[in-house]
Amino acid sequence: MIAILLAPVYLLANYYLLRRVMGWVKAWFPFFRTARHWALPVAVQAFLACSIVIAFFLPEGRARRVMKLIGNYWLGVLLYVLLAVIAADLLRLLLGYVLPFKHIFVTTQMHRIAGCVCALVILIASIWGVVNARIIHVTPYDVTVDKTVEGMDEMKVVLVADLHLGYNIGEKQMQQMVDRINEQDADLVVIAGDIFDNEWEAVEAPETIAATLRSIRSKYGVYACYGNHDIEEPVLAGFTFRQSEKKESDPRMDEFLKNANITLLRDEGTLDWVMIDGSVFYKDNALSSAVKTRPDLHARLLDPHALDESNANAQLLDDVIARMKRDGHMHIRCKMRTTLTIESHAQRPGQRIHVYMPVPLKDAQCTPVSIATAPEATKISAEDHPQRTAYFDTIYQKDMPFVTEFTYEIDAPYVKPDPREVISDRPNFDIQESLPHIRFTPFIRALCAELKGSENNPLLIARRFYDYCTTQAVYRFVPPYFTKVNIPEYFAAGQRGDCGMHAITFITLCRCAGIPAQWQAGLYARPTDVGNHDWARFYIAPYGWLYADCSFGGSAYRAGALDRWDFYFGNLDPFRMVANRAFQQDFDPPMHDLRADPYDSQSGEVEYDDQSLTYHDFTMNREILSWEELS
Repeated sequence: MIAILLAPVYLLANYYLLRRVMGWVKAWFPFFRTARHWALPVAVQAFLACSIVIAFFLPEGRARRVMKLIGNYWLGVLLYVLLAVIAADLLRLLLGYVLPFKHIFVTTQMHRIAGCVCALVILIASIWGVVNARIIHVTPYDVTVDKTVEGMDEMKVVLVADLHLGYNIGEKQMQQMVDRINEQDADLVVIAGDIFDNEWEAVEAPETIAATLRSIRSKYGVYACYGNHDIEEPVLAGFTFRQSEKKESDPRMDEFLKNANITLLRDEGTLDWVMIDGSVFYKDNALSSAVKTRPDLHARLLDPHALDESNANAQLLDDVIARMKRDGHMHIRCKMRTTLTIESHAQRPGQRIHVYMPVPLKDAQCTPVSIATAPEATKISAEDHPQRTAYFDTIYQKDMPFVTEFTYEIDAPYVKPDPREVISDRPNFDIQESLPHIRFTPFIRALCAELKGSENNPLLIARRFYDYCTTQAVYRFVPPYFTKVNIPEYFAAGQRGDCGMHAITFITLCRCAGIPAQWQAGLYARPTDVGNHDWARFYIAPYGWLYADCSFGGSAYRAGALDRWDFYFGNLDPFRMVANRAFQQDFDPPMHDLRADPYDSQSGEVEYDDQSLTYHDFTMNREILSWEELS
């Protein structure tokens, strides 16, 4: 509310200006020396001074536009007038009171001269300001970038800033701007914010201006980002008013840029970063994460086949889902080899080493068939252990590999749960907190209550949680989980996270609402490749355990594959090796030192007697040996 706080200053400035100007006028025109003849000048002054306020309260339309123009020009003129009057008064005080020339500067003739000089200065300054505002300045820069691009030695980029389309800048100025841009023969044109002047209605003839901007010539296109003026909000005398709702651009602004063939770049938080000692650092896989999860960025890769793999996976899933709906399930058998090797810098030949490698457990859809290891495992934990591993306790030898070969079966059913069939019975298992991350903080309780609303059906409540996780958050590779105080709050506040963050947030919301929910994790193992993956399951009577893969569902939603999005609420594809059925569990036997991942087990864990290793110290490689579909 700075505009309101400055209102008294503005009124005093106008009063001061009126007194001084009327003094000059009276020196030329004795008619105005009586107070009753001040009515017209006072009325004009009052109208000009109040024009910005009148325009603020007028409804959208022609009258408001006219008053905005008057107010904007008056503010500009007012500045020049004040500067001239203040300078004249300071000079008068200096010459009349400091120096012994007072008798000269109090005469009517000198008032006339002072008024004429000030009027001339104001006129020249105002004309210069109006003219100069329409002069487009081009400043060349040479910038050296420490990067090489094959076939390109240099690139000419034209940077345009502060167009401020609105009451004072329109189609004529934009035509001049486009002409100057095209004179530069640019490879790339970038518009750096403040394209508009807060109010969409201020843009006159937007279709004509958009057509003008479409004529910009640029080899690689025209890109723009928004600035602080590119939002729709009330503006009074150049000051904005604080709003409770999130400040956003008018949708018509977005559409205007689209029609002008200008690509709008938004800060979507695609790349996470941290600042250490004043320098910005990105996660080592930040770019691959963005490319993986943003089809628009993926499509911009120079490799014309960059999307082939993603498209092939999507098609595979759609085909499998169609078959599962037709047949009621899908049953597969997979044989896999995993090899863990220690990086050279972390090798300690002759020292005792403890290695934990994930192997399939028996749980619901997953059945282990066989497990073989080399060297022979010291212990393979029980089939139902929450985080099952093959454990090696041996003396390490240089370049020694640790190998597991296992076969497992997945029988994935297809279920289409019906809210009308849900039994009101609420089990009391798997609904408790599990600190530090499955915690019902005030934030989580409030989010749960907001999403749940007045709904009482647990299936529909769980669906609301699923929809929230899949539609409001984006997939993102993230720093290690142990760096986060509370994962669900981190995910919900930033609306981003990887598959595990999607899963644990869904689980926490379900438990907070009294719906049993569990963790599952392991590998996503297609016939062609393998990767780490986490998901959730929740209990709904009479169906029992149902599944929710929020990250797969979210990617389907963003791709517009709504059938696939709907499938992953209640179901899973058969490409899952289940190694974990609980979050944050000890191994059998437990590790002595800190784990690289204290919550999940997918990439193995290694420790010497005195130190555990990080994921920079060892590598896990996986290979599909066979993959077959069973009847």
